Amino acid sequence: MQGPSYFRRQANTCIRLSESCTDQTLADRFQAMAEDFMARASEAETGDQGGMPFPHMLKPGGAGGGGIDRN
Repeated sequence: MQGPSYFRRQANTCIRLSESCTDQTLADRFQAMAEDFMARASEAETGDQGGMPFPHMLKPGGAGGGGIDRN
């Protein structure tokens, strides 16, 4: 799991990309990504991760009724 400083660095990178972007749609997307990274930094600080760490790896109907999806 990444710490708050990692997420803040990613947010700052997205902000810089947004400011230098001439495509407004792309600039808006970078801004949204920056906001998401800042929210993740805040969550990492408080330890409020919620949920499972790798939910995309679980396969509800897999062998054994919910094992790890290795495909």
